[in-house]
Amino acid sequence: MSRGSENINIVGMPGLLDLESIPVDYYEGLNFHFPTSYWVDPNAPRTERFHDLFESKYKCYPSEFAYRGYDITYYFGQMLNVFGPDIASNFSNTMLLKSPLYRFQFSPCLDEHNNIKYFENTNIIMLKYDNYRFEKVN
Repeated sequence: MSRGSENINIVGMPGLLDLESIPVDYYEGLNFHFPTSYWVDPNAPRTERFHDLFESKYKCYPSEFAYRGYDITYYFGQMLNVFGPDIASNFSNTMLLKSPLYRFQFSPCLDEHNNIKYFENTNIIMLKYDNYRFEKVN
């Protein structure tokens, strides 16, 4: 969207897309961007393959939760297979793994004594709504 000679990008949260009172055309005109910690390119060959296999088996389209569930299970299944129960000390060795649909980037979250409490996916990407679909910006 342009105001005079300035280009304007609107950055919001994904929940805005669930508002039924805002037509999709509006997001297109606003150059809408939002951050997300999970996104798979629907046009990537491995995503299309997963989609087709899921639809063939379950007779319905996979939801975002199906993609996430597959990716997390695939990722941690490989971690267990390669590193056994010593997963926590090998999160930085993920280059040995086959890539799931989405590239996770886990970082440890520590407690006050520097013990690992849990790992968090810190890979945040920016999506923009363009040509009536989402595209990765970064």
